[in-house]
Amino acid sequence: MIAVNGALVRFIYPKELLGRGIGYNALVIAIGSAAGPGIAAVILRFLDWPWLFALNVPLGVAAFAVGAFTFPRQRGNSPGFDMRSTALYILALGLSSLGLVQFAHGEFGWPVVLQTGMGIIALSGLVAISRHQSTPILPVDLLRIRPLKIAYSSSFFVYAAQMMAMVSLPFILHTHFRLDTFKIGIVLTPWAIATAIGAIVAGHRTEHNPGQLEALGAAVLALGLIGFTLALGSTSLVVLSICSLTCGIGFGLFQTPNNRTSLTSGPPERSGGAAGMQALARLSGLISGTALVAMLFQLAGEESHRVIAVAAVLAAIAAGIGLLRNLQLRKA
Repeated sequence: MIAVNGALVRFIYPKELLGRGIGYNALVIAIGSAAGPGIAAVILRFLDWPWLFALNVPLGVAAFAVGAFTFPRQRGNSPGFDMRSTALYILALGLSSLGLVQFAHGEFGWPVVLQTGMGIIALSGLVAISRHQSTPILPVDLLRIRPLKIAYSSSFFVYAAQMMAMVSLPFILHTHFRLDTFKIGIVLTPWAIATAIGAIVAGHRTEHNPGQLEALGAAVLALGLIGFTLALGSTSLVVLSICSLTCGIGFGLFQTPNNRTSLTSGPPERSGGAAGMQALARLSGLISGTALVAMLFQLAGEESHRVIAVAAVLAAIAAGIGLLRNLQLRKA
C-alpha cells in the first residue's frame, strides 16, 4: 500500500504540481504517523488498551471504501505476480528483522543466529534474482542513480531517529519527567501538528532546492531531539511541547523533498519500483530504530533517556548526507 501510494501520486499529479502533490501526501502520512501516540494517550485515558486495536477496524473499512471508488484505474501490461521473489522477500525481511529484534532484547542463542542467517541467505538470493529482471520486486539497480541512493540513505536515518523517539519518549516522559498518559499526549501532539505545517511549507518550496530543504529538515529534527535531552528534569509542558514542535517541523520539512527525490529521480516507468525502495528504506529505519530502543534500554538502565541523544545523532547523520550532496552539486 505504501509503495503503490507513492507511485499513484506521480501518476495523478501533473509535473508542474508534483511537488505540491507529494507535500499533501507527506502531510497525510506524517499526521497519521505522528498523531498515533497522542491519540493513544487520549484513548488510554478513558478506555482499556484493546480499544487501541479495535479503533483500526472502522478506519480500515473506511479506507477500503474510499479507495475502491476513487483510485484511478491504470491500463497496461502487467508482468504478473512473482511468487518466488515475494517468498524470498518475506523470508529476508521477516527473519532478519525478527533476529535483529531478538538480539536487541539480549537473545543470543543458536535459533536467533540460524534465523538471521536464513534471512541473509534469502536476501542474497533475492538480490541475485532481481539483477536479471526488468521489473524486480527489489529494484537494486535503482541504487546506481546517485540521488536515489542518497535519498534512501537519508530516509533510513531519519525514520530510525523518529521511531526511536516515538517508541521511547512515552516511557521517558513517564519515568524521568513524571508525566501521566494524558500529559504525554499533550507533549507529543504538537509533533503531529508541526509535521503538517512543515509538510505544507515544504510542498510549496520543494521545487526550488529539495536537497537543501531536506538537509535543513533533518537538522531541525536533530535540534528538537537535542532539546529533549537538555530538558531533562524539567516538568514544564511548554518546554517539552516546544521540543516536540521543533521535531515535527523538521520531520515535515524533510519528508516532502525526500519523497520528491525518491519518486522523480528515476525513470517514470519505474515509479512503482522507486516507491517500493523508498518504502523499504523507511521500514528498515523503523525496524532498526525500534530494535535500537530495546537494546539501549537494556544497556542504559537508569540512563535510558540517552536514547534520544542517539536518535539526534542519527538525524544529524541524515542532515550531513544532505549537506554533502548539496556541496557536490555545487562543485559539479
